[in-house]
Amino acid sequence: MTPREFRSALALLGLMVVAVAGVGGYWFVYSPLQNAHGMRQQLQKDIDDLELQLMQMLKDRGAVAEVQRQSLPPDDTIAQAQYAQLLERLLLQAGIRDFKFSSVGIVQARPPIIPEVAPKRPAYKQHRFVINIENVNLWQLVDFLYAYYQLDLLHQISSLRIERNERDPSRNGLKVTITSDAIAVDGVKSRTSLFPVTNVVAAVAGNLGLQLLQKNPEQTRLLQWTRAEPVLAFPPRDYRYIVQNDIFYGVLPPYMPKKPVPFAMAPLPDVTLRRDGKPYVVRVRLSGDGSEDAEISATVTGSLIAEEALEVDNENWTITLPAVGPDTPDSATSTVTVTAVSADGVEVKRSFRVSLEPPATPPAPPKPDIAWLITLPIVSTGSDGTAQAIIKDHFNNFRYVISATSTTITVRKEIPWTARSMKEDANYRRTHPPGLLVISDEGTSATSRTFRVVAIDEYGIILADARPTGKTEGAAAGRGNFGGRGNPARQGPADPLAALLGNPATLIPRPVYYRWEHGKSLKDTLEKGQLKAEEIDNILRRIAVTGTVVLRRLPEDDRQ
Repeated sequence: MTPREFRSALALLGLMVVAVAGVGGYWFVYSPLQNAHGMRQQLQKDIDDLELQLMQMLKDRGAVAEVQRQSLPPDDTIAQAQYAQLLERLLLQAGIRDFKFSSVGIVQARPPIIPEVAPKRPAYKQHRFVINIENVNLWQLVDFLYAYYQLDLLHQISSLRIERNERDPSRNGLKVTITSDAIAVDGVKSRTSLFPVTNVVAAVAGNLGLQLLQKNPEQTRLLQWTRAEPVLAFPPRDYRYIVQNDIFYGVLPPYMPKKPVPFAMAPLPDVTLRRDGKPYVVRVRLSGDGSEDAEISATVTGSLIAEEALEVDNENWTITLPAVGPDTPDSATSTVTVTAVSADGVEVKRSFRVSLEPPATPPAPPKPDIAWLITLPIVSTGSDGTAQAIIKDHFNNFRYVISATSTTITVRKEIPWTARSMKEDANYRRTHPPGLLVISDEGTSATSRTFRVVAIDEYGIILADARPTGKTEGAAAGRGNFGGRGNPARQGPADPLAALLGNPATLIPRPVYYRWEHGKSLKDTLEKGQLKAEEIDNILRRIAVTGTVVLRRLPEDDRQ
């Protein structure tokens, strides 16, 4: 190898070493250093971002606290109850009385309308209150809205609907529907009040301060921070222009001063005292200007009440009359004069008379029962198919004449041997249908019964009583029950056909049939004259077959 070749080989070898060293330095020294530098820069950027976020959070900490303070309590029951109480208070302060909460509830969270801080965890709860107001004017509505927007709460009116009642000519005929939405932010600390109470109030008032704020929520504005910009309008705005240019009723008429109402006392009715040992309270009613702070006094004359016995209550405007003693004469009376003086010095007087209740009259003696004095002395049948019977009331000198033909039965009531006979008969026939026998003496006795005459035979008359008085009760009550004044008997079983046919008409009980025999009294008839079922069927069958109401008895129909 020549020296030239040897030098060339050394030079090539040196170049190869330098190349290998450069490549190794890039990959194993320079590149790791560059990566480490990039990582340091990214880490510094992350640190700067976190510091920026921290500074933003520190900056927004006051706003977050403000939002949490304006939020409703996290407990749904407490939030809805106290917010509804707050709205009711605002309505009453505005003079609105006719209102009701038609709906109170929580609006269902629907992302992204209501954002979520975590899966299925909304950022806030939206409580919705719907208020229906009637019989209100625009003044009252403006007062409510102004007070509503002065409250430092996370709430707003999402819907306001105003309608006018066309039938109401006054300005109080508006019907308003208000939908108010209030928010309870997630993460708010639990509290029992709508507004968080400051330490100053808690230290000074304790629980009394809580009650004060709940009853007077408008006072909370004096204790909390308020918004720099009002929600409704700026303070210089005058809301009277809205009412004066009423879009529902037109321009507000000019103010007319209230006319004075004269001070007056309502009339005092006369009083009748009872001997029950109890005092009597008379209430005095005052009206007009100055009646709120008026005072009353009373004087008395007469022999019934002593003046020093009167008790006057100026707080309730009442006068108490003393109880009456047992030795007070029945004829004793007194006159009480009441004097009322208004706050303006106007004086009015009224008087009323006090007397004693008259002694109770004894009850009238019971009227006698005369069923044993009402008899059937005459029963006659004719060959021409007619019959006649006479019922005699020996107590009142009445008589009932019953006439029967082949088709009809008539009843006449007569007063024999007097000029009233024809008139009484005409009155009876005008007020009673044919065949109806009403035994009554116009209140002179306790006997009063109503029958329908079904037939007449040679033994007497057949009567039907649709509302009878039972035998058992008649026997237990004695003679007085024959007048129909006792308790009615319990009806017997209905027609057996009702169970088979199911016809409601068959549920009506059958009437009770009696045979009033010749020479017997009404008392004997009611006690012993009730017909048996087979006798009733035989009589009704004869009437249906022969078409006559006059029964001619056959030998095979001999009575049992």
